[in-house]
Amino acid sequence: METRIEHVFTHRGRTSEEAARDDAIRRAVKEEFPPARSADLHGPGTFSDTLRDSLRSSERPLDQIAASAGVSPTLLARFLGGECDIHITTADRLAKALDLVVAAVE
Repeated sequence: METRIEHVFTHRGRTSEEAARDDAIRRAVKEEFPPARSADLHGPGTFSDTLRDSLRSSERPLDQIAASAGVSPTLLARFLGGECDIHITTADRLAKALDLVVAAVE
């Protein structure tokens, strides 16, 4: 079954009925797909936490690590401060720049 998504643009403001309908849809989506709690995603034992610890304990300057990984030093600082998450490919590049070996353990 193919789903077609249609974007609708208008130059006028939304009516109160349209706004109410949009709010109801947003509530329904949030109920069905609740946002992940940050405590579930960050903390001891997570890959992100391990990567942050490795970045902080590295003897190399962060701007040098960022350059080696091909990422923005600003992005790296925001990631370290917990202000944003990074893509897994970015994490891969950072791990390689830090000479880390990522392995699954049981």
